[in-house]
Amino acid sequence: MFDRMNKNLAVLCATLVMVPCLTWAGGLSVNRSALMPGETLEVTYKADAATTNNVYFAVALDDKLFFLDGNGTYTLYQAGVPTPARLEKPAAGTYKVLTYTAPQNFKYDLSLYVAEAAPGADVLAGASGVNYQIDTRRSKSVTFMDRPAELDRSGASASKGATLYQQHCYVCHNDPQYNLGYIQRGVDPKKTLAKNATLNAMKYLKNTLSSNDAIDIAAWLATAR
Repeated sequence: MFDRMNKNLAVLCATLVMVPCLTWAGGLSVNRSALMPGETLEVTYKADAATTNNVYFAVALDDKLFFLDGNGTYTLYQAGVPTPARLEKPAAGTYKVLTYTAPQNFKYDLSLYVAEAAPGADVLAGASGVNYQIDTRRSKSVTFMDRPAELDRSGASASKGATLYQQHCYVCHNDPQYNLGYIQRGVDPKKTLAKNATLNAMKYLKNTLSSNDAIDIAAWLATAR
């Protein structure tokens, strides 16, 4: 499966499966929620306190689970076999768990999670199939996308986009550098226009922002990252 994905996901991050026995002592953060080719994702785990448990990360693809171990290698989950841990009994502190630069033509939406379990545990033991009962407070999502061609059109104005963002977007989304919600996905103007047409909270913008306005906003978001 990783061969089919051109081995890109073998160094990427993580959808961590959570079962009821897992406990929490830390949280996950990312430096941005949307990336274009050449941009680098940094994933950090912060341990609020020292723990005698191990910390586990995994990526779920095609209903299969691959866990990231301490060497940065992914291993297919096997029931009854100890699950590889990303961090072993970490002390309180901050740990860089993944750094990944987006290549060309890498377009995926990924959800990232972190959880703890005892050393040597089969973290899915006792689960009925694949259990995705996610603690969303601990999760992050990341989108990898191609650079939209509209951003390079003649006349696209990032400065105009900054003004439009302050006028129409900031009240809900705040500063996009803080990765609030899905705001960085607004770097794709088509997605912004689609949200304006379908999302109740944004429908009023459908007749307020033109397609060129959406491109200008996207151009600014691309530089504000």
